[in-house]
Amino acid sequence: MRTALIIFVLLFTSCTNHKNLVEQYAPKINIDSFSIPNTTIRALHVVSEKQVWFAGSNGKWGYTIDGGKTWEVDSVIYQGKSPDFRSIELTKNGKAFLVSVTSPAIVFKASVTKLKWEVVYEDTSKGAFFDMVKFENNSNGILLGDPKANCFHIAKTTDGGETWNKINCADLPPSLDAEAPFAASNSNVDYIQNNIWIGTGGKTGSRVYRSTDAGISWSSFPTPIVKGGTMTGIYTIDFYDEQRGVIAGGNWDSVTKITSNFALTNDSGKTWSLQSNRLPYISCAKFLPNKKGMELILLSGRGKPGPSNIYYIYNDNNFQFNYPNSNYLSIEFANDSVAWLSGKNKIGKMRIEHYPAAYSSKGNL
Repeated sequence: MRTALIIFVLLFTSCTNHKNLVEQYAPKINIDSFSIPNTTIRALHVVSEKQVWFAGSNGKWGYTIDGGKTWEVDSVIYQGKSPDFRSIELTKNGKAFLVSVTSPAIVFKASVTKLKWEVVYEDTSKGAFFDMVKFENNSNGILLGDPKANCFHIAKTTDGGETWNKINCADLPPSLDAEAPFAASNSNVDYIQNNIWIGTGGKTGSRVYRSTDAGISWSSFPTPIVKGGTMTGIYTIDFYDEQRGVIAGGNWDSVTKITSNFALTNDSGKTWSLQSNRLPYISCAKFLPNKKGMELILLSGRGKPGPSNIYYIYNDNNFQFNYPNSNYLSIEFANDSVAWLSGKNKIGKMRIEHYPAAYSSKGNL
């Protein structure tokens, strides 16, 4: 179903020029929505404008290679159960990975040419929960799982996901009591070159874990993101390059509440600058490609009924996209003009018609 084309207003600090800026520079956006029944989709891997892969609840996974005209949709049954998939990742040499969060927590692997899923790593212990897998290249990948006994379950692979080795707890900063990551949008880990970042939450969390040597050693850094509740903290982390990054989140239990939930870094995650507190809960935040780290799109959806929306961020101004209660949970860009989104029983394809490039030189986030 094609939504109507919507023009979004850019707020700018100069009131006298506001009307002209709105008329001249407002981007134009539309979203095509595709029905994927009986699954809540939190995980996307975008290959191109035409090809995207997804994974969701009820063991469902699938893909399109023709921009959404047709979809291949299948499901996995393991030990008589339908896994809840929260993460999907493809490597450029044709391997695909699915992460089942719990009961048991499993990493599945398949070749994209055969698509026969096999278990390559699992944790069958009580309370095990895997959050996300992320590859930096065809060889090096990282897996994040919830902590036990004040130790995050972080495993790495250096052979393209064939084998995984859990990082020793002695090599990790201890997790705090009631600190954990959130598997809300397949975006609580990022990996660029040898740098890995992880966002946490919970009553005592809202920290960023960082490794600069591909997961061998780790440090942790405090952030100004809200904490204190079971479902408060960082839900999403994204880096434009090795220095500039964003964290966002809030309170999943109170999605309309405005909290300290949006911060930026320019020093690779050592320090974080809280941005204006005007936003409700955010499940996913992503930099637009090729925009010098100046533009972001944020999603406020949950996999249940309730208020939600989509926001565009420029120069510390936020603009609400007029898609109320759309409940998109995750977004990944194919390029600076096309993105794929996922939500409950649906996938969306967003097209962005940008304003003239001259405007984007007038300020930074």
